[in-house]
Amino acid sequence: GGGGGASGGTGGVPGAAGGSGVVIVRYIPPTNNFTVHTFNSSGTFVPPPGVSSVDVLVVAGGGGGGTSQAFGDAGAGGGGAGGLVYRTGFAVGSSVAVTVGAGGTAGVGPGHQTGGNGGNSVFGSLTALGGGGGFGGNGQGNSGGSGGGSRGANGGAATQPGAATTGSGSAGGNSGGSPAGAAATGGGGAGGAGQNLAGTTGEAGGNGGVGLSYNISGTATFYAGGGGGGAAQNRAAGGTGGNGGGGNGGNNTTPATAGTANRGGGGGGGNNSINGAAGGSGVVIVRYAAPSATLTTQPSSTAISGSAFNQPAVVTLLNASGNPIVGANVTANIETGGGTLGGTTTVATNGSGQAVFTNLTITGAAGVRTLGFTVTGTNTKLISNNVELISYHFEISHQTANGRCAAFTPITISVVDSNDNPVTNFAGTLTLSNGSVGSYALAAGQQGSVNDVTANDGQAQVTLVAGNNGSIVVNFSTSVAQIYTFDANAGSIGTENYNISLALENCAFRIFHDGNSNVCSVEPITIQVVTASGDTVVGYTGTVNISTAGVTGGNWSKTGTASDAFGTLTPGTANTGAASYTFTATDAGEIILNFQNNNVETVNFNLVAANVSQPSGQYDPNLVNAACTFRVTHSGSSDVCSIEEVTLTLVDSGGNTITNYTGTVNLSTTTGFGTWVDIGQSDGNLVDPVDGDGNATYAFQASDNGQVVLGFRHSSNTGPVNINVSDGVTLDPRNSSSMYDQNLQIALCTFEITHGFAANACEVTPVTFTVRDSDNNIASDYLGTMRISNNITSGNWALSGTAEGTIDAPSGPDTGIADYTFDALDAGQVILDFTSTNTGIVNFDVEDGLIVENGAFDPNLFYSGCFPQIFDGAQCTSPGNSTSVSIPATNTQASLKSRMVLMATMQVGNSNPSTTATYAGAPMTRVIRVENDDQAPGVTTEIWAIFDDDLPANAGSYAGVFSGGVNAPAICLLSVTGVEQGIPIPAATPAQGPVNGNTYTGGNVSGRHSVAAGITTDVNNAFIFSIVANDAAFYNEFNTFFFRPSEPVSTLTGLWGGFSADGGSPPYRENTTPARPNQDTQDDDREAGASAGSAGVLSSAGFLEVVEPFENPGIFAPTMNAMAVAAFRPLVTGEPLADDYVPVTLYETFSGSMSYIAMGNSLRTSGSRADLQVDPSVDCSFVDFAVGTEAPLSLPAGSDVVAAYLYWMGSGDEEDADSQVSFGPDGSEGAV
Repeated sequence: GGGGGASGGTGGVPGAAGGSGVVIVRYIPPTNNFTVHTFNSSGTFVPPPGVSSVDVLVVAGGGGGGTSQAFGDAGAGGGGAGGLVYRTGFAVGSSVAVTVGAGGTAGVGPGHQTGGNGGNSVFGSLTALGGGGGFGGNGQGNSGGSGGGSRGANGGAATQPGAATTGSGSAGGNSGGSPAGAAATGGGGAGGAGQNLAGTTGEAGGNGGVGLSYNISGTATFYAGGGGGGAAQNRAAGGTGGNGGGGNGGNNTTPATAGTANRGGGGGGGNNSINGAAGGSGVVIVRYAAPSATLTTQPSSTAISGSAFNQPAVVTLLNASGNPIVGANVTANIETGGGTLGGTTTVATNGSGQAVFTNLTITGAAGVRTLGFTVTGTNTKLISNNVELISYHFEISHQTANGRCAAFTPITISVVDSNDNPVTNFAGTLTLSNGSVGSYALAAGQQGSVNDVTANDGQAQVTLVAGNNGSIVVNFSTSVAQIYTFDANAGSIGTENYNISLALENCAFRIFHDGNSNVCSVEPITIQVVTASGDTVVGYTGTVNISTAGVTGGNWSKTGTASDAFGTLTPGTANTGAASYTFTATDAGEIILNFQNNNVETVNFNLVAANVSQPSGQYDPNLVNAACTFRVTHSGSSDVCSIEEVTLTLVDSGGNTITNYTGTVNLSTTTGFGTWVDIGQSDGNLVDPVDGDGNATYAFQASDNGQVVLGFRHSSNTGPVNINVSDGVTLDPRNSSSMYDQNLQIALCTFEITHGFAANACEVTPVTFTVRDSDNNIASDYLGTMRISNNITSGNWALSGTAEGTIDAPSGPDTGIADYTFDALDAGQVILDFTSTNTGIVNFDVEDGLIVENGAFDPNLFYSGCFPQIFDGAQCTSPGNSTSVSIPATNTQASLKSRMVLMATMQVGNSNPSTTATYAGAPMTRVIRVENDDQAPGVTTEIWAIFDDDLPANAGSYAGVFSGGVNAPAICLLSVTGVEQGIPIPAATPAQGPVNGNTYTGGNVSGRHSVAAGITTDVNNAFIFSIVANDAAFYNEFNTFFFRPSEPVSTLTGLWGGFSADGGSPPYRENTTPARPNQDTQDDDREAGASAGSAGVLSSAGFLEVVEPFENPGIFAPTMNAMAVAAFRPLVTGEPLADDYVPVTLYETFSGSMSYIAMGNSLRTSGSRADLQVDPSVDCSFVDFAVGTEAPLSLPAGSDVVAAYLYWMGSGDEEDADSQVSFGPDGSEGAV
């Protein structure tokens, strides 16, 4: 609140400080499941397990109301409420004494009487003090937990919490006077004092003080309200009791009411004519969060009477915080179903708060039970799920019949409950007996034990353990043939549901086969051990001796199937038919053995073993063994390069295929030649140890089913060959007239050679070799080695990218001889690569023994020298000292490396001879340098070269750089293939050698400024490279000029040259790409120089003069030039060639006296101009093509026309030519 104001004037005091603020937070607490104990009377609180603290409310008894009957007109004081103590989290021990205080007695007349104080309530160390009594007459009410009411005095003092150090209580109301007719005040409450009165006549009785509200009981309730004060006479109403059980004060017509029991309220006050009322009794309320108990593991749903549960019940006890309660006792009982509960029935909880009932048992009749589990100290009881109590018995099973020859008969004993379910946890000992004879032993793989106390008495002690899972197998053995029944007993557990018996019978062998066999295959023989009833004795483990009756042979073996016979077979002497076999239990009384006999005869088998009779009757059949034959079939004809499919079939005497034959055969031929190969139509193993001798072996597999197809090649000679087959016992018919032993006729094969008509020494020439069989089909299975040679005894062979075989040069390199061995993947045809440095007409020869080439497919190859080719360029600058040109990849064959890059440099000015050039970073070699310095500024040309070994190996575009040139040079790059790898050497007389140069200084001649230089080549097909540069003695732009085609035009082609052709006249240079070097400038930057370059192949060796003509129709013309020309030899020399050369080949041959006449005519109507200038008006003037042209033909009398040929040519594209030509008379022809 606000502070007090200051006083004014001299000597005043300052104002007081304001009161502090407050923050009040209200929330709804989380709800808990509390357990509440309400003590309305004294007792003892025993906390349940896990409860160590509680919430507690302690309220004392309220004081009684007084009476003032000695006065004629006065009220009496109301009783004070009992003291109140409320604590949360109050620590408790194992038990706490509880005292509940009684209400104070009422004040009764006839005179004045003060009400009695209420009794104290106590919970352990907590004490609530009883309320003070209301005063009777004039005076102060009694002191107490809360004080009593008064008349004409202060109210009674509250001793709670003062005297008790804790709790709540308030004083009674104060009264300011006691005249006649004055009322009395009410008693104090736990939550507030009684109402104060002025003490004047006619007031109503004072109200009792209010109590305090708590919801500890689960409902919000006020406790410890003060009693109301009495009013005088009927002047006014008595005071109202305080909320919390306080009684109302009375008047003459309304009696005072007592305080509410167990609420600790004060009694109402009386007056001058009525008694006061008694105070209400106290109360103690205890609240705590109860521990939780859960049946976390249910007991087994089924149990055997008297046996511990397979799954013990587990009760888990946790406190309110979820922590385990340790050491609390939990007791089990049978809740429903009756019987006796055994084992440990009370179990203390462990460190996890769990009570584990490990050995509980229920003993009683079969039926359903439930168990109860109670936590000591609580009312908690947990009820289990249903538990079915069952009983059990033994059940016995076994086969109903067996042979006395069997090693044993298995007897199975199972423990079964009353619901016919297996009892898998049974452990105990039982007695097994049959009342007769026999012995018992534990079956293999079984747990437990068998004690056959007295041998062969038919009785034994059988012990089951947990690992048996309620079932055990015992082997019963005896040699006595009779009927047996068995019984199992263990105390009260007997045998039930047993209604079979075991009949042990005599044993006998049985033999099964199909009755017919042959010498070329094995016969499966089934041997079975059976009882007299014909049942197989599956447990037979004896040894049987096998023999054949009479003078017979044969051998025994196991089949290829392991399950046919698991035991041990011991063969006797070979080819005697004797053996022994020891059965195992896995055989289950039946085996299959293979019998093979090389003799043609009838066989009967004898079987001898202990306790088993010999086979007889239908179970002792004879086996008839017959002869076999190998059939050999094929197409009847083959050749020396093909694989013939030969079918071998083994048949019996009836011609039926022997499908189970697994022998090894020897193969041979009557010629002593041939090779056998596996062609994928057999499953066995073919072995041909010596190639080509006709001999081999083949081991049949069962999966061959008696028939295989093998590959046979006869490459040594032609004619008939007969194939023989034998396995030492069985042969083929050995008669070529038999359809199953016919001769195979062997024919020749041929090679075919194909390739292009022409090739040159700088190329790899692919040559195809094809092997043809006798039917002219490709011999796709040919695997021989062919010898290749040629007429020039030169050249090398290499594998192409598609060849799969291997190649060898037996005579060394460059002999033209190679051996190629075909691979299966070649499929009879291969492409090989041929190269040679010798030229001419090449003819290839090929042979492989009897296989020779077919002359109709043996063409000649026109093999020429190299024809140099420009690969890229010219690439020029105008001007500039660097540009790039592309090159191909190097040839992997060293002899075919033929790449070259040329650089032409053109300079205007006083040049320096110390220039350098590089290509792809490698230095180039200067071939020639020509400088014209007859007049300033001078002009210079150079040719540079670099060859294959110094070039990058990979294809690509690389840069050439010229260094040291004067002013602004221009350069051109050119890449060439097919040239010899060397710099041409100038001759003493340059015109007589491959390198020359020339200069010209002067004016135009007939409008031209030309230069010429001659060279001489010593080989055909040399590559010619010419360059020229010019300039004037004065500055001139040369904006109107061009270079004409280089001369001779039949050899050279212009690669660059020219700037523009304004005002000029044709013919122009083929390529006018500019490459213009700059000269020094005086008053401008105008270009001055011009250059040109040409190249070509000079087909025939000899002298060549090269002219580079420059024409300038303007008034300014160059006054100087410099020219350089060089010839580079081809990689391989040869006959003269032309560009795109196609060699002349023989088209047709005529025999006899022959002659020919040639005639022709032009399709143009007029010739070219005399000055050779292009003029479309005459150059493109043709005859009417619909009419055509003609030429006369004059033949000698009596001539016969054998053939006629028409040749024509013209400019234009090939696809536009009319290639449809018809010959024949049209009626206008004349006879000759």
